[in-house]
Amino acid sequence: MATAVAELGPQPVLLNNNNGWANVTRFASLAMVRLAETRRRAQLSGAAVLVRALSRIQQGHKQEGLQKLRQHATLRSFALARGRADEELQRLRLLADSFELEVDDAVDAMCRQVLDEEEDEPDVMTPVCGK
Repeated sequence: MATAVAELGPQPVLLNNNNGWANVTRFASLAMVRLAETRRRAQLSGAAVLVRALSRIQQGHKQEGLQKLRQHATLRSFALARGRADEELQRLRLLADSFELEVDDAVDAMCRQVLDEEEDEPDVMTPVCGK
C-alpha cells in the first residue's frame, strides 16, 4: 500500500468531508502551538538578556557609587586631618609666642638684676703694681 501512495504522489486534502476539515484544523492548531511556543521562548530569552543587561548596569552603578563614597570619605578625612593639623599649628604658634614673651621678660629681668648689682658695687681699681 505504501508503494501505491508513493506512485500516486501527494494526495490533495479533501475539504468536502469531515476528515479533511479535521486534518486542516489539527494542522493549524499544531502550527499555532509551535508559533506560540516560539514566541514565548523569544520573549523569555529577550527578557533574560534584558535582565542580565540591567543587572550589569546596576552593578556598574553600585561600583561607581562605592568608589565615589570612598573618594569622598578619603577627601573628607584628609580635610578633617588638615583642619586638625592647622589647629595644632595655631596652638603651637601661640605657645611659642607666649614662651618667647616669657623668656624675653625673664632675660630682661636677669639683665636688669646684673646691671643693678654692678651699679651698687663701687668702682675700685686696684693698682697692678701694688702702689
